[in-house]
Amino acid sequence: MASHHHCSLMIQHRLSPSCSSSIKIASFFMTGKNKVLQKALIFMDQPGINDYKQAFLHGKSISEAGHLVPEVVATIKNSVERLINEAGAKTVMVSGVLPMGCFPGFQTLFPEGDSIGKGRCHKGLNMFARLHNDHLWQAILELRLEHPAVHIIYADYYKAFMAVVKNHAFLGFKTKTLMKACCGSGNGPFNFDVQKKCGEEGVTTCSDRAMYIHWDGFRLTPKALENLIDTLFSKKGFIFPEIKFGEETTAAVERHHSRIHGGVRDTSSIVRHLLCLSQFSIFNYV
Repeated sequence: MASHHHCSLMIQHRLSPSCSSSIKIASFFMTGKNKVLQKALIFMDQPGINDYKQAFLHGKSISEAGHLVPEVVATIKNSVERLINEAGAKTVMVSGVLPMGCFPGFQTLFPEGDSIGKGRCHKGLNMFARLHNDHLWQAILELRLEHPAVHIIYADYYKAFMAVVKNHAFLGFKTKTLMKACCGSGNGPFNFDVQKKCGEEGVTTCSDRAMYIHWDGFRLTPKALENLIDTLFSKKGFIFPEIKFGEETTAAVERHHSRIHGGVRDTSSIVRHLLCLSQFSIFNYV
């Protein structure tokens, strides 16, 4: 009889240079649950992204936010080290950030027309995202040298998302609304107003969200998320090192490729959905 593994979540809502992950880690360490972590894949979903988002929302320039990168990445590295040293983690996956310059919310905050590249994305913001990801990749290489017995995996969200954008028409997304929010105020080229959130009065929702990549200014639609994660795990060149799955898990990924799951609302849920049949339990550590 086949064994079934329960997928669990450990969630930290925000990672910032000033925060500490000691409470989360200590709770696992002191209760003996570190034995579970030794067999789990701990998923860190875009750590640091909220710090950059808050910096931009508070008026920081791209150049000013760039000074945050070393400190943010150092905090991520420290969090991984604590998961390894204090909680006994053996497999950790850390994702880079998505290309911010391709999101309606970030583009609205930086409306300089001459900074928009051929892919309709803000070049300066995307350079910033790559700066963070380059620093993060270097930190992961250092962690691997320091902890050779631990599997530390990098998920290239940036590259995977750009692959979705490049193939958007084939995947069923509209070209004319490629950078528009499905749920927005209707103002401006991106259908997004930072003062009007989705669900508030005067904010409308598109009737064909399956043809949109962006749900609102900063989040993707379920279909876009599904395609992003499918690209990460079903194609080569986005996960380093590549994760080896059994036949059952591989079949599950293929079955769910490019399909919409109405109940799935965030990236970590889709990762858990696709990996739940693997040999890992999944912990989301955002």
